[in-house]
Amino acid sequence: MKHLFFIICIVFSSVVSYGQDYQFTQFFSAPLVVNPANTGRFKEDIRATINHRRQWSALNSEFITSAFGADLNFKSRWLKKDKIGAGIMLFQDNLAAGTIRTSAIYASGAYHRMLDLQRRHRLSLGIQLGYSQKSYNLTNLQFSNQYKDFLYNSSLPSLENIDNDRSAYFDGQIGAFYNFILSDKTDFIAGLSFYQLQQPKESLYNNVGNKIGTRGVYNIGVNQRLGSKLILSPQALYMRQSSAYMLNMGAILTYELNAAINTQLIGGLFMRAKDAAIFVVGARYKSIDCRFSYDATASSLKNAKGAEGTVARPVGAYEFSLNYFGLLRRNHPSDFTVPCGIF
Repeated sequence: MKHLFFIICIVFSSVVSYGQDYQFTQFFSAPLVVNPANTGRFKEDIRATINHRRQWSALNSEFITSAFGADLNFKSRWLKKDKIGAGIMLFQDNLAAGTIRTSAIYASGAYHRMLDLQRRHRLSLGIQLGYSQKSYNLTNLQFSNQYKDFLYNSSLPSLENIDNDRSAYFDGQIGAFYNFILSDKTDFIAGLSFYQLQQPKESLYNNVGNKIGTRGVYNIGVNQRLGSKLILSPQALYMRQSSAYMLNMGAILTYELNAAINTQLIGGLFMRAKDAAIFVVGARYKSIDCRFSYDATASSLKNAKGAEGTVARPVGAYEFSLNYFGLLRRNHPSDFTVPCGIF
């Protein structure tokens, strides 16, 4: 068979649970995907990000997700210690070897407010608006009426009166992000965002529609310096939409090879609850941060096999991220803070 029947079931369950939603294992390297308040939330002037995920290729029904984002932040005298960020993100998702394709474009903006004179507390508020289009390759779908004696027969009619092979809608999300610098060795982060605020509908039929529930995204983390060379960054991300949820938690360990030119080696271990163990490796050299991760499936899907005659391979996901940071001007001293003691 071209595609396994249970894979098609997975595709439709993802439509019901998440709609056009998408996720990356490396949520820490996909800032505009996780929270619109991350727009412009960095020390440099500009940032460009590329994320690419390839999942379940061993089942001959792979899921491929790619995103490109670019954002900048700027100041002016009237902003004083605050900053404004603006950005854009392009997204494409290819589910089950082209059975469902999603393309989207989002524009985002954020305001970053310094809450105290010592510049220890910063609150960021963001909004993201965009347009999403989803198309369906109906020739790849298999329906129950096309099975006879437990065997699939493509010549049998599906008996489905499908009205549309695509759907499109406008979308909006909001978010908030808080950063607290406790000392020159420790800082805390926490984020909250909500997607699909207007709960759009999508369907293959004109008279009915699948209402996409609002998705909440929550993340927390700590950056703790361990001596002069090591930085430990425990992080967690939780998403919930209707009855579906996902928890991804773990830690990144960064080793600074040369702090003067911002050169680092990166390694990490994460666990996505009831789903996969995740291994992360990467490096940063000056303005370029590159990371690679592999999801080793730990759920019952690890026992799944591809079509007959194919070579059995591990069922998992590969993901690549690239972040570039650039300067358009010399940063103001207020971008960098050396905290004093709390009295």
